[in-house]
Amino acid sequence: MNKNRGFTLIELLVVMAIIALLLGILLPALSKARAKARQVKDASQLSQIHKGQVVFSSDQDGVFMTPGLINRQPFGGAEVPGKGLEDLTVNHHAALYSCMVQQNYASPQVLYSPAENNVKVVPDSNYNFEEYRPLEGLYWDEAFSANLGLECNVSYGTMMINGARKKKHWRDSLASDFVVIGTRGINENDGTRYVIPYNGDSGNTDLYNESKLLDYFGGRNEFFANHCYNDGHVKHTNQFQPDGHALYEDGDGEKQPDDVYTHETSNIDGPTAGSDAFLCMTYGVENDDPDDVNNQLMTWDDD
Repeated sequence: MNKNRGFTLIELLVVMAIIALLLGILLPALSKARAKARQVKDASQLSQIHKGQVVFSSDQDGVFMTPGLINRQPFGGAEVPGKGLEDLTVNHHAALYSCMVQQNYASPQVLYSPAENNVKVVPDSNYNFEEYRPLEGLYWDEAFSANLGLECNVSYGTMMINGARKKKHWRDSLASDFVVIGTRGINENDGTRYVIPYNGDSGNTDLYNESKLLDYFGGRNEFFANHCYNDGHVKHTNQFQPDGHALYEDGDGEKQPDDVYTHETSNIDGPTAGSDAFLCMTYGVENDDPDDVNNQLMTWDDD
């Protein structure tokens, strides 16, 4: 006589233990795979943004999209599209990316990283494409934000579009040794290196350790970034001074490694201002001095 019987309690516990063991083995691998997928998609989006700039520059003598050359200063006392001096006061990243969206060289979704972990950063789902009236001096939706202290609509850090770096590299230069856009940095002059303490002082690593960006690509207490170079290739790295990036020539004519997340490069005599590249997010300009590297209103994840 056949009898149907179910699992005994022991057998059920053994099955549950095996399932738990398998989950414990598989979940870390799945987490790594998901983080890698986000990193690859993020790199693809950086490449798309760069390609948008290259396409735009093909009709602009090789120059990338520059808000101040689109919304120029009034000419002859009136708004005349394409006429007038460059308006340096609108050369910030909020205007830049809003202009790219307005002219369909990028979408709000491409400007939002799949690895984004700051709740203040969201795609602009209400972009106003009607805000394009050249005779009124309107070329983009000024509600688009690149300010991490508010609701921000872009994830990426971009080289500042002013000064010597703008003249040389804000164009389709095909430079394989210059970073133009990438993962945004931790903060302006701190957080990218640990200065060895002396005379009883302690080194400051608070900005680094408290940054939201340390687990951006699934890292553990370490900053990783995607960097898009001006020839379009993208590198994934944990370096603030990335290999393959051009050395910076300081005031003494010495070649120094270039930290792409700060204005300064360090040498034996201390910091030297005016580094050759600086990935950041800016939402405004304080003055119209084209060589003032401090005239940009910058924003960081701790704002």
